[in-house]
Amino acid sequence: MAAAPHVVVVAFPFASHAVKLFRIARALAAAAPAATFSFLCTAAQLQEQQKKSTLLGNLRFVEVPDAKAAAEVEAPWVAGWTGGPSALLAHLRADALRDDVGDKAASRADELLTSHPGLGSYRVRALPNGIVSGDMNSPIVSLFRRIAEHLPRAATAVAFNTFPGLLPDDLTAALAAELPECLPVGPFHLLPFPGNDDTVETSVDPHGCLDWLDRHPARAVAYASFGTVVTAVAGNPEELRELAAGLESSGAPFLWSLPKESWPQLPPGFLDLERGKVVPWAPQAAVLRHASVGAFVTHAGWASVLEGVSAGVPMACRPFFTDQKMNAQLVARVWCFGTVLEEPMTREAVAEAVPSLLAGDQGIRMWEKMQQMSGMAANAFAPDGGSRKNLDKLVKLVCGEL
Repeated sequence: MAAAPHVVVVAFPFASHAVKLFRIARALAAAAPAATFSFLCTAAQLQEQQKKSTLLGNLRFVEVPDAKAAAEVEAPWVAGWTGGPSALLAHLRADALRDDVGDKAASRADELLTSHPGLGSYRVRALPNGIVSGDMNSPIVSLFRRIAEHLPRAATAVAFNTFPGLLPDDLTAALAAELPECLPVGPFHLLPFPGNDDTVETSVDPHGCLDWLDRHPARAVAYASFGTVVTAVAGNPEELRELAAGLESSGAPFLWSLPKESWPQLPPGFLDLERGKVVPWAPQAAVLRHASVGAFVTHAGWASVLEGVSAGVPMACRPFFTDQKMNAQLVARVWCFGTVLEEPMTREAVAEAVPSLLAGDQGIRMWEKMQQMSGMAANAFAPDGGSRKNLDKLVKLVCGEL
């Protein structure tokens, strides 16, 4: 009798990547109860997971030293890409993009990348830092370069946080041409596991966001969140104040998830506004699904974009780095699900964008268009859904035939 499979899930210990990969590990453990799953990450990341998650009996946490979060083992490797798929394609095509653009990234910033299959909807300026501009020798750029080198020849498959039918056909085809098997198994926040329902998620709302939203009419509230890393690293005090002033000038009720260390940078009296609520953390997926939320001001991180799409909420995107500029172009110019707040973000741009998304003719058209895609996301894990079928394939790849 063959031994039960033991699957090791190794998380990249940066920002929210471990959170997203843990969702895959949890869904796999639920789908393959005869297998054992070990989730490897650093102590700090595991501590955060333990606060928010209940482990299944066949899933365990394993701490690895911060400086030794990877090891070479002779086992099939299935990669999980948690960021925007278009950015991964850009990294895979980095050499060709550099040969094309050369040292003219600034003068060609607004050109569309029409000569690169799958990237024709994106402008040069949207490419991630380190591909044709910026520091091409930084540690993170070097890491992505190694990933791009190893994925096509070493991975058995790549799991993506998306669902069949979401990405443009040319992007899907280009990724399939570059990689081994591509498995859309998202949205990750909807991955099935015991207890993954609204009751569990909405029970974690320490700041009363959902009760506050209950007191507002449908599609009346703007929700804002730039993520903890973006706020700490890229968000500067001036842009935070501009966003605050724009939200106040918009006239709309707003809920803003903002780390508490940034609150002193807000304008005097802003925290006392009656039609606004600022919290250090919000249950984002549940907030976006709430009927009163009609606009999402976001940094366009891929997980946030997927949560916005799944909830059918139009977005105002202020991207900062990595995949965010490509994600924002996908939202605004390919799907037409929102708008882009150009750098630097101004109060005038925010004050114009928020009411437009909430109640303007364009915002209403966006909302109506998004409902079909929201329905596709909701059905992705139905018994015959595309993500459900791909998750079954993923279970077989990592566990074999149980």
